[in-house]
Formats: sequence, C-alpha cells, structure tokens
Amino acid sequence: MNCPACQTPYNPGNRFCGRCGADLSAAAAPETPATPFHPYAASPDAGPSYPFAAARPGGFRQPALLYTVLRSLAYIIDALIIPVPLALLWLLLGLPVPDFSTMEEVLNPPPEFRWLQLLNFSLALVYETAFITLYAATVGKRLVGMYVVRTDGSRVGWGR
Repeated sequence: MNCPACQTPYNPGNRFCGRCGADLSAAAAPETPATPFHPYAASPDAGPSYPFAAARPGGFRQPALLYTVLRSLAYIIDALIIPVPLALLWLLLGLPVPDFSTMEEVLNPPPEFRWLQLLNFSLALVYETAFITLYAATVGKRLVGMYVVRTDGSRVGWGR
C-alpha cells in the first residue's frame, strides 16, 4: 500500500507515513493481515518486509551521503532559530557582550551572559519538544522534508 500524499509504501499497521507524516487512518484496511510469526510479513511465504526502506538490505530511498547532508542542514537551521533572535534582542537591549579575547573571559563569562546561555538552552529544549510532538518535525526538518515518527509510523508523544 502507498501513502496517499507522497506515494511512499507503508505497512498495514502504520498510522502515519514515515516519510511525509500524513495520517494513514483514512487509507483502506489491508486485505491480508500480518502473520503471527513476523509482524511485518504479508504472508508466511513472503518473508519479512520492513516498515522503512532504509531498514531493508539494499533498500535505501536516499543515498547515505544525501541523507547525512539533509540531516545536517536541518540541524543547522534549527540551531539558528533560537540563538539569532536572542542575540539580536540582547544587542537591542544594550546588554554587554563579552569579546572572549582572553581565556579568562571564555572560562568565566559575565553573569548576564550565563543567563543568556541558560535562556537559549531552555528555549531550544521547549522548541524541539513542542514542534516534534505537535507537528512531527521542527522547522529545519520540515524544510528538508523530514519527519520524526515512531517505528510503527505513529507520531511521537510528549513522553517520548
């Protein structure tokens, strides 16, 4: 069976598409249920079929290097979303900016700068958790077409 949104193959038990995150509950029910000996096999003679093409030997949808580049690009985008606006706000408020010209300043930044670092970490944690739970992707992941789903294709919950 294929996802109605992106035409990516998926297994009968999946609730969401592993590639685009589309809801698969409206898709037709499978004609052949999974057999008890292997959860992803369509029939005893078919052998195992894996929920993700990357898990199947020789079945990658994207070359490994491209996948790594896309993940890195998504990480860089996400890594800039919180600190850049915080730094601009910091400068607009006229708060002191350490120049880190000496090792002493690197090891012991001003107390105000430590608060900025703590705020950056806290906002990044909330950003990642909220976006992945609510939308199955952060802004960076969505821009490169990646989504975070569980192995059965369902969305990640708050506890995970």
